Amino acid sequence: MTDPTGPDDAFDLDLDEPAAPGGGEGFAGFPAPPPRWEDLTDVEETSTMGELTAWVAWLMDRYGLVDVPPACWADHGAVVEELSALRAAREAAYDPMAQPGDALAWHAQLPDALDRIGQRWAPRCRGGDHRPPYRGGDTDDARTPTSPPA
Repeated sequence: MTDPTGPDDAFDLDLDEPAAPGGGEGFAGFPAPPPRWEDLTDVEETSTMGELTAWVAWLMDRYGLVDVPPACWADHGAVVEELSALRAAREAAYDPMAQPGDALAWHAQLPDALDRIGQRWAPRCRGGDHRPPYRGGDTDDARTPTSPPA
């Protein structure tokens, strides 16, 4: 008889195995959370941005997106964060261990994420033109653009 308080192979998780920096498999085969961009090395950031760029190209093609996200999305930190979270949520929703409704929930979140990108994080970037974001996401042209961090 199996000891109910002892280890069970079905639940023997390696919690010390870290999540991949840019997505992919997390610990013990679970989907990884979005990357913590501020914690990535230069090499990890380059690799992770390459993966995200490929995924954004897939997303835009699959869903017929044109201006959102804008072509300059990688120049907007908030858009990178939003797309990273969207990608991680999709990976989790389509994971073999996901619940049947998870993919539908992801699709319900997609329009909201795209609206935030197009209306708050990069509202002035259309048709391949990049314009710096305004403080607080304000779109009033009389305001001063945000300055890059020193």
